[in-house]
Amino acid sequence: MAVPDFQSLMLPTLQVLSNGRPTPVVKIRKRVAVAEALTTEDMQELLPSGRQPVFTNRIAWALVHMQRAGLVARAERGVYLITDDGKHLLSKAPARIDMKTLAKYPAYARWRNEQKQPRPVNGGGVPTSDSSTPEEILDQAAEQLRHALEAEVLDQVRGAPPSFLERIIVDLLVAMGYGGGDETMGHVTGGSGDGGIDGKIREDALAVRG
Repeated sequence: MAVPDFQSLMLPTLQVLSNGRPTPVVKIRKRVAVAEALTTEDMQELLPSGRQPVFTNRIAWALVHMQRAGLVARAERGVYLITDDGKHLLSKAPARIDMKTLAKYPAYARWRNEQKQPRPVNGGGVPTSDSSTPEEILDQAAEQLRHALEAEVLDQVRGAPPSFLERIIVDLLVAMGYGGGDETMGHVTGGSGDGGIDGKIREDALAVRG
């Protein structure tokens, strides 16, 4: 199954801490993974940036939000425990804990107000969903920007004259090591206009003349 979003992980995370004992975040992740029936593959899924597992990131943010609401406290670095407010909330047997739930706690509401910034116009489709963590939003935005840049470059190339495409291909071959990687070794020769690539690389990295 897919890794639940960080809000969906709040309740199982708080339940793991319900015994009242300080618990290292490593154990929290393991117990939540068991409770949510996550597979090894689920837990190893990485953020688009490849810097951190999605599950690790989402558990961390679930803890951050609940700590801001006063439901959990950090006993020491990387170790958390449930608070009286957290125990009280669990005693009500909530079906779900999310940001709407946490907004009822004044400390959390103040923190959220402090964090709010004017949102940019979302014309480019940059994700702003509260189900995503900050790292996920940044990674998704970067991916969208990369795709947009790729599309723009392709449009520029397709609309350019043949000589421009020939120059790009010769430069690319030189960058790949042909001509010893020396840009002065590659030349666009111009040709008959037959739709081919008219260029010459004086000598490539394998000592083969082109």
